[in-house]
Amino acid sequence: MPHSTDRNLLTGILAWQLGLVGCDQLLTAMDAWILESEQPLEIILFRRGVLTQQKMDWLRKIVDQHLEFHGNDLRSSLRSLNASRELRTGLESLDDPHLQATVAQLVWSDDSSGVIDVGPPVAPADGIPDLGPAQRFQVVRPHARGGLGEVFVAKDLELNREVALKAIQGQYCDDEVSLSRFLLEAEVTGGLEHPGIVPVYGLGKNADGRPFYAMRFIRGESLKETIERLHARGPVDYSSLEFRQLLGRFVDVCQAIEYAHSRGVLHRDLKPANIMLGKFGETLVLDWGLAKPAGMSSHPSVADEAAWQYASELEATRAGVIIGTPGFMSPEQAAGQVVLMGPTTDIYSLGATLYQMLTAQGPIGAHRSTTLNPQSNSPKLTVVEVLRRVKRGEYLPPRDVNPGIPAPLAAICVKAMALQPGDRYPSAADLAADIERYLADEPVSAFVEPLTIRARRWMKWHQTLVGSTAAAAVVTAIALGIFGAVVKGKNSSLAAANAAIEKQSEQILQQFETLTSARQDAQRSADEARAVLKFFENRVLAAARPESQDGGLGVKVTVREAIDAADPLIPEAFANQPLVEASLRNTLGVTYSYLRLDQRAIAEHSRARELRAAHLGPEHPSTLESMNNLAVAFQESGQVAAALPLFEQTLQATQSRLGAADPETLTALGNLAMAYKLAGKLDLALPLLEQTLERRQTQLGPDHPQTLTSMNNLANAYLDAGQLDQDIPLFEEALERRRAKLGPEHPHTLMSMNGLAMAYKHAGRLDRAVPLLEQALQLLKTRLGPEHPVTLTSMNNLAMVYSETGQSKLALALLRETLDLRQAHLGTRHPDTLVSLTNLASVNYVAGNLDQARLLFQQTLPLLSDQFGPDHPLTLTAMNNLAKTYQSQSRLDQALPLFGQALELTRNRFGSEHRETLVAMTNLALAAVAAGQFERALPLLQESLDLQTARHGADHPDSIAAQYNLARALQAAGQAERSLPLFEQALARQRAQLGAEHPHTLTLMNNLALAYQSAGRVESSVPLLEQTLQIRQTHSGATHPDTLASMDNLARTYLVIGKPDQALPLFEQYVHGHLPQLKRESPAFAYVLSNTSLELLKYQQFAAAEPYLRECLEIRQRLLPDDWTTSNTQSMLGGALAGQKKFAEAEPLLLAGWTGLRDRARQVPPNGKIRILESYQRLVDCYTAWGKPAEAEHWQQELDRSRSTLGDTPPPRG
Repeated sequence: MPHSTDRNLLTGILAWQLGLVGCDQLLTAMDAWILESEQPLEIILFRRGVLTQQKMDWLRKIVDQHLEFHGNDLRSSLRSLNASRELRTGLESLDDPHLQATVAQLVWSDDSSGVIDVGPPVAPADGIPDLGPAQRFQVVRPHARGGLGEVFVAKDLELNREVALKAIQGQYCDDEVSLSRFLLEAEVTGGLEHPGIVPVYGLGKNADGRPFYAMRFIRGESLKETIERLHARGPVDYSSLEFRQLLGRFVDVCQAIEYAHSRGVLHRDLKPANIMLGKFGETLVLDWGLAKPAGMSSHPSVADEAAWQYASELEATRAGVIIGTPGFMSPEQAAGQVVLMGPTTDIYSLGATLYQMLTAQGPIGAHRSTTLNPQSNSPKLTVVEVLRRVKRGEYLPPRDVNPGIPAPLAAICVKAMALQPGDRYPSAADLAADIERYLADEPVSAFVEPLTIRARRWMKWHQTLVGSTAAAAVVTAIALGIFGAVVKGKNSSLAAANAAIEKQSEQILQQFETLTSARQDAQRSADEARAVLKFFENRVLAAARPESQDGGLGVKVTVREAIDAADPLIPEAFANQPLVEASLRNTLGVTYSYLRLDQRAIAEHSRARELRAAHLGPEHPSTLESMNNLAVAFQESGQVAAALPLFEQTLQATQSRLGAADPETLTALGNLAMAYKLAGKLDLALPLLEQTLERRQTQLGPDHPQTLTSMNNLANAYLDAGQLDQDIPLFEEALERRRAKLGPEHPHTLMSMNGLAMAYKHAGRLDRAVPLLEQALQLLKTRLGPEHPVTLTSMNNLAMVYSETGQSKLALALLRETLDLRQAHLGTRHPDTLVSLTNLASVNYVAGNLDQARLLFQQTLPLLSDQFGPDHPLTLTAMNNLAKTYQSQSRLDQALPLFGQALELTRNRFGSEHRETLVAMTNLALAAVAAGQFERALPLLQESLDLQTARHGADHPDSIAAQYNLARALQAAGQAERSLPLFEQALARQRAQLGAEHPHTLTLMNNLALAYQSAGRVESSVPLLEQTLQIRQTHSGATHPDTLASMDNLARTYLVIGKPDQALPLFEQYVHGHLPQLKRESPAFAYVLSNTSLELLKYQQFAAAEPYLRECLEIRQRLLPDDWTTSNTQSMLGGALAGQKKFAEAEPLLLAGWTGLRDRARQVPPNGKIRILESYQRLVDCYTAWGKPAEAEHWQQELDRSRSTLGDTPPPRG
């Protein structure tokens, strides 16, 4: 419609004048708009990544203001604009009658700058950038400007030389995709060290934060300019020295590209304009902004660390995205077939470059030369038409353009530009070798020479110094010999010739069928795209309309609600287009996975796989893609058992189709290995991960990103297997290589830092883990910003390690900050937000803030259950955590049912022998131990031990943990002698696996000591407790919770064996060691004082207990005046005074304590009832020692009555 045409043209020209888009970008978008005329141009620019959301909104306001200024008259607004001839020429080439009618009425100028009368002044160029006072390079003058960057001539102040300095254009600085693409170009160029690739001298940022990189400044001209100059002089002599030297330069380009391919990099934008010819023989390939590692999969990969991909790769590897220069890109590039792109993609572009060297024209749209300037009459094609011809392989052969082109060179060009990648030269080196054979006057592989040419070459190579007659005789003899040979062999070769003709006919027929199939595939793809787009417009995007309008769900509708409403309509909408339905369901499945709606994702991928298998076959690449996606969805939902056979089938089919060494096969191999790892089948996972790493090291080299990803995955598997001697060296190697290859601040480097830190953590080397995580977090904040998801994940990891080192205050502060940021940016129900909430609860639990932990767990559990379902792994984790908190608060009546429910749900989801099921079984058993239900607990723990040992062997960490848990339960059940062999075996295995100083080893040492005490072998426990305390003080510090626990255990043991002089200093260190983490005026510190005093009173250390109890009573009277624990402290202090014969001071405290406990008896938990009986006993002891038998007898009778009412419950420990 004319109105929408005028509006879009106005939008486009204003965007160009404001510097928001380049001329080529605008023309490409306008070309796309012609096919999607219902879409506003700014939406198309936004979808293509040219405009950000912010820039799109700003552009719309500018257009509205411009229209308002001109009385809302579109034609007046358009006529007021002043645009360049270059833009007009491009617009005139677009095939749309309404657009052409408007273009014809516009005012044009001869320069490239435009003036607009509304909006902020924006220059088309950014001027000379200010690099700041401390930079090594000083800009001298502008040099060139491209679509994304601009180049300046600068002076290297350190080496006093001129360099080229490339900076990103100002309008792209805030665009994350453009910024990542620019940085990728710098990194790729800097990583390729070859004479044919311009060397990079440094990467930096200027004063306003724009990135730049400095490189060698080449004085010369582009190959494009050289070709134009050569052909402008008239017909080219292809045998001339000048042209042969130009072919030598082309060979240099091929060698540079061969080197890049050997490093796993594709250029993807080769053309004469990107090749620089220096004045002194230099030949350099420029502009690596669209480069991409070869072989990167287009399918989702659970084995690869996608979160850390280059942002530009996220765009470049998406199926259907077209990247490159249309006239020089390969058919697979033009079709957006990412999976087919490989080294032969660049071979095609080299062939197209050779085509222009031979004909002076690009291959698409070239025509027969009739003038000295063959380009003068070349018709202008639209981008859509160029892409259509590229995909079909429609171009004139070089000799049809110019019959004077040597046939061997034309054949080389045609072979390099073959429609099918498999028909091209397999490598750039092979292409270069054929050119070199031509230059050496040798036969080339792409051209079958006639006998006359062979004879001429034979004469040239066998000339002798004889007269002309002799030479003529030789020639005549050769000619006759050749003729005779032909006649003699004619009959014998007739059958072979016929067979060759028949074979050639079959090949032609096959090529025709291939072309027909490709044309049908292209048409089907276009039909699918249009159908899907229409469905999304009418069924999904329409949901945002008001409810009164067709399909509207209200302006506040969410993406999920819109998709949910559209989903039931899919079968009817695509009843006759099953492959379109499959493609749409595949997209919806990925979307549901991102929303963590696992069951919905599984349903969509299942249907997509079913449709593709039925209509394309079970081993078609699209079917395998759906199978892989379905497996990933099962795995992410925790259904690893369902995912495994799908991963296995995908690997088998991919390997059968592409071979064992293909990158797609390696990706499938890695996916299966990671699934085995998650399923706990490390015996199957480790060989596959080792195999993947070995193959990638061989094919891609030790420093390739995919190789280093495989190295990280294998290191993580070694970590899960408890093979700490192998995982840490592997993590260290990956970090070292990434630092050297990518730099210390690259996201992949920071990822390796994080992985190594977590390995150190698991190895108990927290002194190394913490600095690494702190450094990684600081770099991530600088590189990605404090609110980036990866930064927030790093904050979370550091907080959890802080918690493990006993730095609860730091951990809680960091987790609260992470939670606040995630809630603000992701919402309260996002999975990452809920993970932060769960972690905050967990650290509160570890820090002893049990009430706060319980409230947070109670808040999180229903949110997770509602969002993901009651049996989702995240929900089950929260359920177990809440049950543990109940257990720690002695609420076993609430803990046990919740543990039981968690076990049932976990067993139903994962199976009876899955690791998660065994963990849930152990949790229930240990809670039953705490409740004294040993007949329930011991069989569960024995079953867990048997299953773990059968699966992993006795020396696996999970088996050792199961043995330890059974030993603890036996100890608690009073079967200390049975527990001791289990403790001793577990400790020996743990030492062998983790070393004598690992935290897990120390925990086992501590508990073996306590088991010795339970068995009456107290003296045997002392060396173990002393050694444990010494190691913990050295490695964790005097205030770490584990160190404090060791102090408490050893001090109590010294009291038992009658060594109070050694016990009392330890108790003092234990009490004051809590102050860095606990406020002195807090109920938690009062608990520490009370618990320590209780032990001192038990062993009649009354004077030592008195100051602790006085401080405890002061805190509790101020903070908890009506709590039963305050009354209990009064009774305990009275007991300490009575023990020192301070009876008059003790009596009122004892009576007040007893009264408070009696009146608040309902507050006292079941396992605390013994404290009431102790208050009676202290009164009896005081009056007896004071010499008041009548009072003592009275309280003894009261004690007996209370004992019959309360029972003689054993007191809790601590």
